[in-house]
Amino acid sequence: GSGRSVVRLGLGVRHRHPSRCGPRSSWERGGPGAGSVAEVVEECRRSPGKISFGSSGTGSVQHMCAAMFNMAADVQSIHVPYKGSSQAHIDIIAGEVDMMFDSTSSAMAQIRAGKLRPLAVSSPTRSAEMPDVPTLAESGVPAAPLITAHFVLGPPRLPGWGTRSPARTASLS
Repeated sequence: GSGRSVVRLGLGVRHRHPSRCGPRSSWERGGPGAGSVAEVVEECRRSPGKISFGSSGTGSVQHMCAAMFNMAADVQSIHVPYKGSSQAHIDIIAGEVDMMFDSTSSAMAQIRAGKLRPLAVSSPTRSAEMPDVPTLAESGVPAAPLITAHFVLGPPRLPGWGTRSPARTASLS
């Protein structure tokens, strides 16, 4: 790399997602193809290692959700890491990648435009934004719990972080 380092300044947000892979994560597929999770599982079993899933990068929440789906459904699929969800969305729409897990906030514009199709949500209950989309559990695949943490990061010598004044703390709230 560039020889620069980054330090963790503090815990920003910590989520515990019992039986889900992210806050209202959706599983999407672009274009024609499987219309349900059961059809995707069948397709993965018929052609092990041929179905691909995109993610926003190796080790990302999307990557971990898909890996846990593979284990829960006892299937194999190929991970295609990207430098963000939007790049993966482009390739799903183009038919270069078959599917992905992603948050509804990231994918909703493409879903509403009819370019991505949600097959299931990984939360324990259906999404208020997409009440007709079943959960993974309703689709026959148990969702595994996942805990994520989001950190505030900055360079090691970020000005003003040596002291914690009440005004600085309040400005971060």
